[in-house]
Amino acid sequence: KSTSIDEEIRTTILSLLTNLCSEKHIRHCAVNETDLLQILIDDLGQNENEHELNLLGLLINITNEPSPNLEETYRNLCEKILTKLKHSTHHQRMFTLLGNVAMHYNQAIDILVENKITVSISQALQQDADEEKIRAAVRLLALCTKSNDQGQQAVANDKKLLSLIYEQLMKSQHSLLIGNSALMFGNISAHPSTRQFLKKNPGIEKTIGQMLKLVEESWLSKAAKKN
Repeated sequence: KSTSIDEEIRTTILSLLTNLCSEKHIRHCAVNETDLLQILIDDLGQNENEHELNLLGLLINITNEPSPNLEETYRNLCEKILTKLKHSTHHQRMFTLLGNVAMHYNQAIDILVENKITVSISQALQQDADEEKIRAAVRLLALCTKSNDQGQQAVANDKKLLSLIYEQLMKSQHSLLIGNSALMFGNISAHPSTRQFLKKNPGIEKTIGQMLKLVEESWLSKAAKKN
């Protein structure tokens, strides 16, 4: 990072790095052989950062796989994002980034749940529930409820959040949204509040049908490739 870099050049550099780091080998070199990750995290922590969207895109790419440097910095990264969530409009990318980290490190899930990530997600979706944001949020919720009791309880007790996700699940044709929503509901199904919610909301048969259709399409696709 250098304050002497022209802002237009800075934007170009971030875009170039984002594109380069979509390639696995380059991403591996950038994360493990440079200080890029720590520099980006420090930069993201600035109070007013007009490059926040670009930074998040680059961080999403370079957190696609676990790495020694990410293991050393993911706590700091989570804390930065949790602070930014309160005032940022880039929720979709933040949820995607946190989902990447949560996928690699169970302790990251503990940090997120302890800092009430489910409340942040619920508030963000109530403000604007576009499908891309919901897809990223539901993926993160599926991870946070997989084996974390506190996370399961928090989601199960948030009726507004359940209603938002259930509504999207019923009308969506996107396989990842359907799959992660079903996973999330499965993770919290043991809680009485979840069972009560599902009893009051018709359409669970449609969800099962959608999941079976996805499995069938996947099997047919694999069979076609073999033949």
